[in-house]
Amino acid sequence: MRLAEASARARLSRDATVEDAQRATRIVEGFLRRVSTSEGKLDIDIVATGVSHSQRERIDMLTGVMRQLQEQNGSFSIDEVVGLMERHNVQRPRTEALFQSLRSQGELLESRPGVWQLVRF
Repeated sequence: MRLAEASARARLSRDATVEDAQRATRIVEGFLRRVSTSEGKLDIDIVATGVSHSQRERIDMLTGVMRQLQEQNGSFSIDEVVGLMERHNVQRPRTEALFQSLRSQGELLESRPGVWQLVRF
């Protein structure tokens, strides 16, 4: 109802019409499509943080793998990370994309060419 009224106000009208209600319905349906999973379920993580639950789980898994490698060796390479992530059924392109995302967020430090460390270890 509030969206329909807002639509009417945007048209400088005091009264909401059927068209305003239809517009409001399209807005809500579009939003719900953007924040739902492929199965049509609402993913509240997308609403709250902009990152889906499954994406967050993969990021957590990736940082766990990197933390494990860093504990063992002091650092890690992308190939080592990819190898361990493949054991968790996460393919190379997905791992590399997540790795680059963490890198661009300043979570990774390249101490030497091809040698990486977590900033917050």
